[in-house]
Amino acid sequence: MTGATIRSEVVEADTGSDVRIFDSSDSPADPSSLAALRSGLADADLAAPAAVLPDFHLKDDKEMPSSIAVATRETIRPTLTCCSLNCGMALVALDIERPRPGAIIDFYGKVRDKLPYPPTYRRDLTPDEVVRCAAEGAGFAVERFDLDPAILSGIEEGGRLDVDSYGGAERIRRELPWAIKQLSRIRFGTIGPSNHFIELQQVEEILDPEAASLLGVEAGQVTLQYHGGGGTLPGQLGVLFGARKRYTRPLRMEMAVQKPLYHLARARSARQLRLRAGLYFSGGFPPVERDGVEGERLMLANVMAMNYGFAFRVAAYAILTALLRQTFGTVDRFSPPRSLRVESPSTPMYVARGRPVDCSYDALSASARSCEGATMASL
Repeated sequence: MTGATIRSEVVEADTGSDVRIFDSSDSPADPSSLAALRSGLADADLAAPAAVLPDFHLKDDKEMPSSIAVATRETIRPTLTCCSLNCGMALVALDIERPRPGAIIDFYGKVRDKLPYPPTYRRDLTPDEVVRCAAEGAGFAVERFDLDPAILSGIEEGGRLDVDSYGGAERIRRELPWAIKQLSRIRFGTIGPSNHFIELQQVEEILDPEAASLLGVEAGQVTLQYHGGGGTLPGQLGVLFGARKRYTRPLRMEMAVQKPLYHLARARSARQLRLRAGLYFSGGFPPVERDGVEGERLMLANVMAMNYGFAFRVAAYAILTALLRQTFGTVDRFSPPRSLRVESPSTPMYVARGRPVDCSYDALSASARSCEGATMASL
């Protein structure tokens, strides 16, 4: 934990703004990215001012800038987050001394052998296990890899969003297209390319003692931090309902077949057929009203993606901690094991239920209004 401390400041460009900016003179928000954000929110039904956070920037393959948090009241707007939900980061506290270079090389050699890139096409899950991941979230991976359930307390939302209100596991079994089930069987628990990483780190300086205490880390401690994706299923579901800027040719070819089968062939009336054609085949990704059949279908897809992502990264945790033990011996002295200090999605979407006004998104946007019932998206 080194580097200059950036003191957050709340800045509003104008008194009528629906964007609240958290930045400082050391790290000002990029004006062009702010313009893109305001343009994208021009007609949005915001539940609170959107939050602009440090490291705010716009990527070429995203509709909106990264490092934002947005809550909407009546509509679901997937373009406010990544097309592949539930990428995330984890911090693992280790009970080891600073390792020697040879041991570090050995560890990363094991990582490359276990998690090769390009990845293999080995099937790691059965179709039923894909359904369980989408329904049970991190709990599935805890059972699959014989992990201590105590690690769930370090995962946002306990690693699972509720599916019972949408019809439970049986509806997921019916809803998930066959092809997506099959593709989601492979590459389970990998880290992936892009800006994802696996880093052995050492805490050199504590800048915020209270936060460090809550995380359970101290000066001199060795940690493992990794940033990984949510797996195949979130990426598939992320383009099943609409086109996105990150839309590869193989995905376009697959969705040219999959989308009509999923949306149009399952329509129950001519009116529903026309509605789905306008929503999902317009060439973009228009907002979807949350109340109603289409909103429920889309939110169920988001929940399935989030839960699969939680299971996927707990699988990565299990693989990486096993490699740590093989390399360094005992790495966790805590009882019950709590080496997983925090595991949090960076690209989530879900409905806030029973959240007080100081829920994370509401606090970030400095709003006095409640986020209860709002659809939360972050990028």
